[in-house]
Amino acid sequence: MKQRFSALDITAIGAELREEIIGCRLNNIHDLNPRSFLLKFGKQDKKYSLVIESGFRVHLTKFQRENAQLSGFVSKLRKHIKSRRLTNVSQLDTDRVLVFTFGGGENDQDPSWTYYLVCEFFAAGNVLLLDGSHKILSLLRVVTFDKNQVYAVGQHYNLDQSRLTHNMGNQQKMPQMTFEKLTQLLEDVAGKSKAEKMAASQKPNGKQPKPITLRKALTVRLGEYGNALVEHCIRQSNLDPLLPADQLSADEDKKRELLSAFQAADGILSSMVKPPVKGYIFSTQQNILADPSTSNNEEKKDMLMYEDFHPFKPLQLVQANRVCSEFHSYNECVDEFFSSIETQKMEKRAHDRVMTAERRIHSAKDDQEQKIKNLQEVQQLSSLKAEAIETNSELVEAIASYINNLLNQGMDWLDIEKLIQVQKRRSPVVACIALPLKLKNNAVNIMLPNPIVSSEPADDDYDLSDEDESETDSFKKPKQEASNVVVEIDLSLGAYANARRQYEKRREAIVKETKTLEAASKALKNTQKRIDQDLKRSTNAEHQRILPTRKAFFFEKFHWFFSSEGYLVLGGRDAQQNELLFTKYCNKGDIFVCADLPKSSIVIVKNRNANDPLPPNTMQQAGSLALASSKAWDSKTVISAWWVHIDQVSKTGYAGDVLPAGSFAIRGSKNYLPPNVLTMGYGILWLLDEQSTERHCQKRIESELQNTEQKISELKIDEVEAKSSQPREVLVPDRPELKDTLIEGASKSSKSQSVFDHDVHIVSEKRGKKGSKPITAKKPPAKERREARKQRKQTALEESSKKPVSIEDASDPQAILAILKQKKKKKSNEIPSPPEPKVEKEELETQKEESESKTVDADKGPENKSQEIKEATPNEEDMSALKPQRSERKVKETKIEREDMTQDLYEEMLYARDALTPSPDTEDVIINAVPTFAPYSTMAKFNLKVKVTPGSGKVGKSARESIAHFTKTLGKPSSNEVKILENLKDGEIVAPFSVNRLRVVFGSSTNSKKSKK
Repeated sequence: MKQRFSALDITAIGAELREEIIGCRLNNIHDLNPRSFLLKFGKQDKKYSLVIESGFRVHLTKFQRENAQLSGFVSKLRKHIKSRRLTNVSQLDTDRVLVFTFGGGENDQDPSWTYYLVCEFFAAGNVLLLDGSHKILSLLRVVTFDKNQVYAVGQHYNLDQSRLTHNMGNQQKMPQMTFEKLTQLLEDVAGKSKAEKMAASQKPNGKQPKPITLRKALTVRLGEYGNALVEHCIRQSNLDPLLPADQLSADEDKKRELLSAFQAADGILSSMVKPPVKGYIFSTQQNILADPSTSNNEEKKDMLMYEDFHPFKPLQLVQANRVCSEFHSYNECVDEFFSSIETQKMEKRAHDRVMTAERRIHSAKDDQEQKIKNLQEVQQLSSLKAEAIETNSELVEAIASYINNLLNQGMDWLDIEKLIQVQKRRSPVVACIALPLKLKNNAVNIMLPNPIVSSEPADDDYDLSDEDESETDSFKKPKQEASNVVVEIDLSLGAYANARRQYEKRREAIVKETKTLEAASKALKNTQKRIDQDLKRSTNAEHQRILPTRKAFFFEKFHWFFSSEGYLVLGGRDAQQNELLFTKYCNKGDIFVCADLPKSSIVIVKNRNANDPLPPNTMQQAGSLALASSKAWDSKTVISAWWVHIDQVSKTGYAGDVLPAGSFAIRGSKNYLPPNVLTMGYGILWLLDEQSTERHCQKRIESELQNTEQKISELKIDEVEAKSSQPREVLVPDRPELKDTLIEGASKSSKSQSVFDHDVHIVSEKRGKKGSKPITAKKPPAKERREARKQRKQTALEESSKKPVSIEDASDPQAILAILKQKKKKKSNEIPSPPEPKVEKEELETQKEESESKTVDADKGPENKSQEIKEATPNEEDMSALKPQRSERKVKETKIEREDMTQDLYEEMLYARDALTPSPDTEDVIINAVPTFAPYSTMAKFNLKVKVTPGSGKVGKSARESIAHFTKTLGKPSSNEVKILENLKDGEIVAPFSVNRLRVVFGSSTNSKKSKK
């Protein structure tokens, strides 16, 4: 299995990295293990994760990995190159060295601010951090080549800038194979082989060296091609890689074929520097357990085990019938290979653990079975011996009497054995005695006829008690049905007493068997349970180590949910998000929902068609989200939210000033929704794959068509129902002509009522409580307002003093108005008075300031007035000073304009509606889970949901308890859904909540504890 990058791999990866991450800033660096690191780059809305494993690999990854404890080396890297811009990715000629350049200073070219991250992928590998003068600031491991060359902190690293590819205009030079070069190479190999043979022949009893194979000779001398490409060229020229290299030096035809193969390989090398580079993974099929978390699962599945990866198709792997998978990008290919290899290794280890556990369990079972089998044999043998003694009681008494008589005579034990040996042929009683005797234990072995064999012709030769008969019937015949049975008898006991001893042994064996069975069953159950728990824990731990990264939808940065009718509802988390939501993510036909309470979120209901009215349920659910994010949630207040069309919302106040972030001007009347109980819900939406999403999209379209046809048929049947089916026309009032008027809150002054024709309300994030003074946009000081009025007058004078232009050429509304008024007035030598812009009086305080300024002007003489008129006349200096002010004013005006949501985001919204489902079908493929926080009325179809009401519980704890409840509800711990839920991070499960304190209510059927605070 390939585990290390070759020079060809580094060339392909370096070309793609230059295309992707050059110009990005290094956001952070993390440890994965002692020799692997994760570098996170970012550029605008794009983020990249780069994995570097010292000596093995470097590539972009789309998988999440758990970070290890921070090391000193990574701390040093963070200190010097974190937040710096990556300016170049270079390879050191064709060596296995990749250099990342982080620039700084003017044009990112200042050597004092430049740093180099050198990654070596040969031998044991190394990662070094260099400054602009190539001095080593930090390194992964200290390397000592000799006394004069040591890689350590403070030493100089020999980094030749001229050898760095794509650096300062240097282009990467790829090798070119020629006939002369190939001939010289083969001649060198032949000469070296001949010299080795001669040296071996001169030695006494010297062994002839093995010939140098063609593959080894070319691989050593053509390192820039790599092992796989060299063997590919050899096989493509129909040569054996194990062919001795010296045999090819004299064959011109084979050299020509080999040259053509290497020239084709030169084309492969030249394509490596032109991204994107295609990648190929070669794998084999193996059968492994489908569910390695349980040891009693016998289901197996076919799985592709990755073995090799290359930026081309090696002929040797194609000939070996390996399964080939093609990728459009080599980064994607390598990431899939190594990430899947890690996963496959984990699954392989889990499979091996299951096999080991099964062997342990089977071994324990076999031991217990062997013990029980031995006890049963003891029972059978004891019963058989007892029956034999009872059947031949007279013979047993005779043998015991014979031995006892000899012992009573004082004979030596050896003499007794010799006598028995002699008397065996003469006496049938003595013939039944088995030698040697056990006189030390006062016992002797005798051979008695087998009662089972002897009783087969006639079963009624002997009688047993009912108890003994039932016990003997419970056993089968012994395996060895010999004609004689060896029985040990006690010489101090009679025949029936010896039989009683055998029955006692049998009863003891029965008791032992019963206890052994009980203990064995308990022990096996405990062992099985402990092994299953260990397997589950280890499997879950390994599943959490590497996970595919889920690309978040654009709306997940806001408060969001899909209504029961499928409309997307968005809410801002703070004033900045409210501003962003209004300026970037609104379209014509959307609805603006809010509440007259502090901290109420600005809620936008996305309408799929600008001309269609929104359903009342969706409006009510959007109002619930606005109330849940306000003070009504904490105070448990039941109040009504309101809505307006998005065209009624503006960022411009009555005086033309721009409202602060999070504040909006509402022109026209508000439409209040019915009061709603504050009941929210927390549930899980399942993210489906592409095929399942397309299937759900087709089902949704079919159901919408059926509903539309049904409604049309109902409308045709009854015209009265058709009129009553459009209650939305009553809810949408006629919008009058929008005017620049403003009323601060509910309190209106008599002065403002005479000026304004229609209501204009300020909607701010810091809305006052009921009965308190309304909060409006912050007004500038009186001095700044006076200067602003003078500036507007001066600007109008400036525009009027310009050369006359046509109305078609004029772009400024004030200039057009000045031209029209100039045409009406007669020409005179006096400076024409410019039209005063409509500046409404803001407060009584402003009126006082104006009256004071007028009295001051009245006190001035005519000379002062003429002087003021001259000062108001624009000159070149004033014009140059006013130009940047006008440009700033234009920029300010462009900032408050609302932009429609882009088509890409709109398509992503429609895709998410089908890709996220609360109740997947059996044929759907689930790839991830997305928690959501929404009104409880939208969760009628959710399989996993809990009710959320105002309370005192913490969000993080309640979210974790909810996920644990969902996991318990799913039941099967090894299912894909449970693994996905267990892999969710705390940030993902807490982010959807728009409240700070809550109470979670679980279902009573699945959890006896109904609520958690």
